[in-house]
Amino acid sequence: MLAAATRCWEPAIRHFEDALAMNARMDARPWLGRTRHDYGRALLARAAPGDRDHARELLAQALDAYHELGMTTWARRACEDGAGG
Repeated sequence: MLAAATRCWEPAIRHFEDALAMNARMDARPWLGRTRHDYGRALLARAAPGDRDHARELLAQALDAYHELGMTTWARRACEDGAGG
């Protein structure tokens, strides 16, 4: 998150990818959703070619996880950030 906040995009993307893999290995479903959400927001901020489509995919996956887990506040935030549209 810090790398993304400071617009250090290469390390930020690496950290998000590592976090996705680790959360998936641990079956940490809430954190997997949050990581996808944060990664999607970072890609929208970076706005490189292809980022918007990848971000929407990540946000949609986060939204699905939030619904499955009953994380309604986070589901609303994902929608506000562009999930599903």
